[in-house]
Amino acid sequence: MKLHKKSKGDNYHFIIFERETEEESVLTKTKLLLAINVRVTLFLSTKIINLIGDEIKQLNVDINVLDINLNKSLHQINEFIEKNPIDLILFTRFNANSYKEFILFKRFIKKHPVCTLLDNYYRWFSPFPLIEFNGWKILKRSKIYGWLFCRGMFKYFSCYFISEIHTNSDNPLKELVRKNTQKPILDFPFKVMENKYFPNFKFSKPIFVIPGMISEERRDYFSVLKVFENEEIINKNWELVLLGKPIGTYGKKGLVYASKINNKCGCEKIKYFNEYIPKKVFEDFMMAGTHIIAPVNPKFYLFGKDTGSIYDMLKYNLIGIFPNAYFYSDKLPERNVMILYENKIDFSKVIYDIVNNEFNYINVINNLNILNEKFSKETYVKSIASAIDELFSMQE
Repeated sequence: MKLHKKSKGDNYHFIIFERETEEESVLTKTKLLLAINVRVTLFLSTKIINLIGDEIKQLNVDINVLDINLNKSLHQINEFIEKNPIDLILFTRFNANSYKEFILFKRFIKKHPVCTLLDNYYRWFSPFPLIEFNGWKILKRSKIYGWLFCRGMFKYFSCYFISEIHTNSDNPLKELVRKNTQKPILDFPFKVMENKYFPNFKFSKPIFVIPGMISEERRDYFSVLKVFENEEIINKNWELVLLGKPIGTYGKKGLVYASKINNKCGCEKIKYFNEYIPKKVFEDFMMAGTHIIAPVNPKFYLFGKDTGSIYDMLKYNLIGIFPNAYFYSDKLPERNVMILYENKIDFSKVIYDIVNNEFNYINVINNLNILNEKFSKETYVKSIASAIDELFSMQE
């Protein structure tokens, strides 16, 4: 469906729809759209409202609670649109959990102007699904379904957005969108710095944090834990926080390994959690940290998919430790305020230097001003306002 302004008056009217996991994305998009005078109406599940309800209420936007049944929840939005013409619906992430849900979404998206996140090369553009096995050689059906549903849906969306930290970027996923769909694409960051990024370089003890689910496909936790178990590091003054819920056998084994290191130390140097971490607890640990470790799997983040660790680094003023292989270009400005490592040996050397207070942060400090100018909230607001105006004008 082509985009045409349907709402009355000078301002646009957008709906944001989310029922599963992307609460931070909802908050960010709401704040940015309100900053450019877009009217925002939210359709959120009870789960999402419970996670961010207090913050959303402060933004003074209309909130609608979605029915747990997808058919009924989409009907809610249809009824709303009949009485309130809207210009665009933002799906913070498209996810159908069954063929029935896929059909419901397909009917809805063919009827309304919808823009969705492009989040993974293997879900949207790979000619074949990413085949993985779980346990006794049982295929992970969710991976195949996700691929089938995205491949069967992508031509019906009106536009797409990338969860991209850079405005007007050359993210490779954008080129794939243009090549495969000929549809417009926007830059929407996952999170935005509310204040300037300036880490604490005068800490008394390094506190390393790895945020996110302890999942084998996302990050290599065991290589990190092995470094902290090293005899040259284990008895130094440091702390490590695994700030995420363990997923499957891999996650449970990670916690067992962390516990083994704590027993070897004779104290709880590694903190970890067995279940979902409340938002307030998550934020307290992030604010107390000094460094964020992102041992991301480049295969999972193929073609420029952003890891939330970059946003957490900026938001919570942490010093970032990232694998050089993650970045799709060596010209990205955030690289200049990070500690980059090439391999496991290089990573071990970085941690050794930090815990021994021998690491030189001068390059990070010298590039802070450039990064703050590039990734300020004002920069995003200006870029998104221009992109939205262009999005509608190009299809008139």
